[in-house]
Amino acid sequence: KRQYLNYYPKYIVVDANGLGVGLVDYLVMPSEDTRTGESYPAFGVYKDEKKQYKNLDTNGHVIKDTLWLVKANSEINFEGYTSLLTQMGSGKLHFLLEERDAKASIFSKASNQTLTVHERSEKLRPYVLTSILKAELMNLTKSQNNGTQFKLEPINKGIGRDKVSSLMYGMYAIKLLEDEDRKRKKGNLANFIFIN
Repeated sequence: KRQYLNYYPKYIVVDANGLGVGLVDYLVMPSEDTRTGESYPAFGVYKDEKKQYKNLDTNGHVIKDTLWLVKANSEINFEGYTSLLTQMGSGKLHFLLEERDAKASIFSKASNQTLTVHERSEKLRPYVLTSILKAELMNLTKSQNNGTQFKLEPINKGIGRDKVSSLMYGMYAIKLLEDEDRKRKKGNLANFIFIN
């Protein structure tokens, strides 16, 4: 919740299967950080068709349409991974520097020489996560699922793919938003008559 309030993204995409349901249950209620004492509002669910989360008692402390719940299945995974591979292959998706390169760049600046160990760790965190993401991506191989569909399987089962799944769900949501936007613009254009 703190990260949301730091960056205010349009949505937080959550895999709402399995353990993700517990996360959703936590996010839809107001909460407090026990370390800092900060209070956080509840997060409303975008496209809550079944109205599961609409009538929760949040004492009015809710940021509406924040959570985008994805209930993944083989079809969504196929579409999501296809979109992710397309975006990566086209060069539209750019990554941060890897940890090693970021460390050399960031800590060569005089202003960063006096940082504490914790501050250094926090400054490097996004780059460490990028390195982990790339390691997870390199560990995946394509295998046929059924017919024309494929799925991505880990080569080494000891290396997870949580970061890749998160990236895929985010890219999947972006694709759906862009598709909706394209349809809306196309619909608006259909209202006009062009005479030559």
